[in-house]
Amino acid sequence: MKFKIDENISASAKSLLLERGHDCHPVYDEGIEGGADDDLINICLREQRHLITLDLDSADIIRYAPIDYHGVIVLRLTRQDAFHVIDRLGEALSEIEELSLRGHLVIVDDRRIRFR
Repeated sequence: MKFKIDENISASAKSLLLERGHDCHPVYDEGIEGGADDDLINICLREQRHLITLDLDSADIIRYAPIDYHGVIVLRLTRQDAFHVIDRLGEALSEIEELSLRGHLVIVDDRRIRFR
């Protein structure tokens, strides 16, 4: 799978994704951190990448209709320290790696994964 890692996700996510055989581009590596959400989601669409973010704005299905995008994974976690985020992301990937995320919003919280 191809992922774009938002600036609010620890750099450790890149290692996790690469270890699992995924193609990933952190926004920091590309120098596009701090950009507008609209720009980032459109870059993901153009590059056919799933966005991984903590940004709840990306879960706004009125503004970003899932069907119009390549796929967005929003982590809604009670603790957002790097260790917990990477741990939960790894767990979630184990459940979704074989699924097509195209056109889906995936909400990952502390206990479950929801698809829209």
